[in-house]
Amino acid sequence: MAEIHNRLTSADIIEMNNSEEVFGIFNEASQYIPEIRLIHASPCKKTQYKTLAQTGLPTVGFRESNVGIVQSSPTIEARDVALKFLDASWSLDQKVAKEAEWGESAAIALCAKAAMEAALQKIAKQTWYGVQADNKGFTGLATLLNLQNGSYTINAGGTTANAASSIFALRTELQGVQYAWGQDGCIDTGPILEAEQWDSEGKKFWAYVQKVQAYIGLQVTSKQVVGRICNITPAITTGNNPVSMEGQIAKLLEQFPVGKEPNLIFMTKRTLEQIRSQRIATTTTGREAPYPDNIFGIPIHVTEAISNTEAILTTTP
Repeated sequence: MAEIHNRLTSADIIEMNNSEEVFGIFNEASQYIPEIRLIHASPCKKTQYKTLAQTGLPTVGFRESNVGIVQSSPTIEARDVALKFLDASWSLDQKVAKEAEWGESAAIALCAKAAMEAALQKIAKQTWYGVQADNKGFTGLATLLNLQNGSYTINAGGTTANAASSIFALRTELQGVQYAWGQDGCIDTGPILEAEQWDSEGKKFWAYVQKVQAYIGLQVTSKQVVGRICNITPAITTGNNPVSMEGQIAKLLEQFPVGKEPNLIFMTKRTLEQIRSQRIATTTTGREAPYPDNIFGIPIHVTEAISNTEAILTTTP
């Protein structure tokens, strides 16, 4: 089984640096957003900083007595990490709150949770697609893979326009992929206030409002910790034979250096079903094969943040 070192996740950061109420809302909203629960995270004070990445080893060698060798230094790069401002502030019409069957407090709590959930879903989608998802957000993993000229991208071969999906494999650790939460991991929330709001025609009404704001970015210290299988469409064949999805994953894992293999794999439910349907059940009852929870020992996690309507990508993005 792939090892995930015992490091902090976003949930840990929020719990340590925010009120019990904020953590409670965050914890409830993030239950079904695996990126937030599983990818490691660190707090930071700045909204932009540089991190170091080793991209090459020094030259070493055996030598005889009194005979030198050619030596070199390791190749170290400074890479920029830019955090972006995420605004999840919300408002709730007081008329709607007062008409709620469970009372105003329940309506306010529901609205606060919905705003937090929307924010976390936004972060998850930005993780994969970056500026393709929101050009005001942080750089995502698809952009990083484009910079690699396709070396960590496997083309599954699908050709149906706007019906493609992807599998992303990553290694989350300090020298891999992790989130960076600004303001020391504090989500800036103000009190719930009564305030005037305006509709689309400029007419006023009273509402409950709350400020919810944070800085977040994605830190990737090596290009060798992320891979993608793209162009996964509902029916992919080579000749008359279906393309083996597990075979595609094996090809992707081959790209990673020994000891730097991914410890997380993310995909959609549709892709998971494609993998399951290619397996042959061996039970005496004749039941269908169950959904796999891992591939080659690496845990699989289903996410709504990866799309089933991606455009077809070229072999080398």
